[in-house]
Amino acid sequence: MSEENASSDKKQGFSFGASVALFVYVLSVGPAFRIFQHCENSVAWKAFDIFYAPVGWLMDTPLRAPLDWYIGLWTHRLPLSRILLP
Repeated sequence: MSEENASSDKKQGFSFGASVALFVYVLSVGPAFRIFQHCENSVAWKAFDIFYAPVGWLMDTPLRAPLDWYIGLWTHRLPLSRILLP
């Protein structure tokens, strides 16, 4: 019975850790965008685009407004949707 509990604990721990890592990854887009917004190096922007492409895909979902708001907190700019949408 203790082996089953240990296995279950490992699965729960992995699930929790993966969830936290995903949450931190999505939240890291704000500080990263603030750092890169003044960067003129095209290679750096390409790396940013590749690393944060999954977050960009979220912009086509109902999460667009919260993401715009969050990125706006870091960049002190209007949300992307106000710039792109009429």
